[in-house]
Amino acid sequence: MNIRKILLIAKREYWFNFRRRSFLFTAFVIPLITFGGLFVVFNLLNQTLEDISSYKNIGIVDQASVFDSTTLPAPFKLIASEDQAAVDLQSKALDGYYVLGSDFLSTGQVRTYNRQELTLNEAINDKFTDALKAGLASKLGDANLVTRLVDPLADTTIYRLGSDQPLDESALLGSFFVPFIFVMISFSAMMGTSQFIMSGLAEEKENRMMEMFLTSARPTEMLWGKVLGLGALGITQLLIWGGIGLGITAAQGTLDIQRTLANYSITPFYILLLLVFFLLGYLIYGTLMAGLAALVNAEQEGRQYAGIFSLLLMVPIFFIVQFLQSPNTGTPRFLSLFPLTSPTAMIMRASWGTVDAGEIALSIGLLIVSIIAIIWIAARLMRLGMLNYGKKLGPREIIRGLLEGRTIVTARDQKESEVTA
Repeated sequence: MNIRKILLIAKREYWFNFRRRSFLFTAFVIPLITFGGLFVVFNLLNQTLEDISSYKNIGIVDQASVFDSTTLPAPFKLIASEDQAAVDLQSKALDGYYVLGSDFLSTGQVRTYNRQELTLNEAINDKFTDALKAGLASKLGDANLVTRLVDPLADTTIYRLGSDQPLDESALLGSFFVPFIFVMISFSAMMGTSQFIMSGLAEEKENRMMEMFLTSARPTEMLWGKVLGLGALGITQLLIWGGIGLGITAAQGTLDIQRTLANYSITPFYILLLLVFFLLGYLIYGTLMAGLAALVNAEQEGRQYAGIFSLLLMVPIFFIVQFLQSPNTGTPRFLSLFPLTSPTAMIMRASWGTVDAGEIALSIGLLIVSIIAIIWIAARLMRLGMLNYGKKLGPREIIRGLLEGRTIVTARDQKESEVTA
């Protein structure tokens, strides 16, 4: 193989596909829409949850004699009876009301009622809870005791096993969602970039550009050049997505990178593992797509077959419950070792459990062996089918070509025309 030719092809593939509208849209527009949309939605949601300006009058029916009407903050006010509160709610004199039954001190039960078009949101419920704490404190004479009774875990500090750095409450939720998001991002980048290989080869075959390319480079050199060039494009896409995400987050002025990484268990080892399995996953699926492109006669036909490979890479997500409950047994272990599913499965296992270093090494080794085998097969398939126009190659012809090294250089009509490589 000629390294110079491989690098030239890689450079050409990188810049040619980087300028494609489809790549620019995927790399820049989609993350801007996604991150920007999430930013707007979360900010609107937070404003909605914290805003109580819509509530003018909220009643409290206090049958347990907890509240003192002189200390109630706006918009709360005491209502003499539940019947009166219901009438006021019906006439819209009240926006809603709370009912503390006579047995509240023993049961702790509170009933809420609101108008159909105006629910009692989290912010107004929190303000009612604060007023309730103050009322109970005045009865018990010990505000600290009331705070502990109402919310005994208010000052809980969360630590990760083996670390003395405190975490935010979001770490509990983030420990589930962040790995899932990483898996989906890796999946999208792997399959998107791999399909660029298939699309490019199918297009070059369809418009007869392949004939010119094969006069100056071997199929193996073309394969390696395309795989390396588009692999660099995939990494570029990930970096762009990460940069846009960090930029939008930093624009809020609240980004603490060290604390955020600790909260979501994003360690240097985890990032390295993510990159390794992304690259190996891309290589295995990229070469599969290249071999597939050599066998089809139209890009649309290749996309149909590519959907099957996409499903294979998605299989671990179908077993997400097993990965969460027992990541080191049965199905999760098999999927993290099987080369066609391990790029996503191992990321999930490493996120939700402790994976033995030997298993990670075994998974990487199986991927590397599989990639070498698939590259050998894909190179032969390219040599076999890239100049075959107008007729699909059957299984018998593919197997014979792989075993005997035959190369079909023209489409066949009634008679077979074969040239032995």
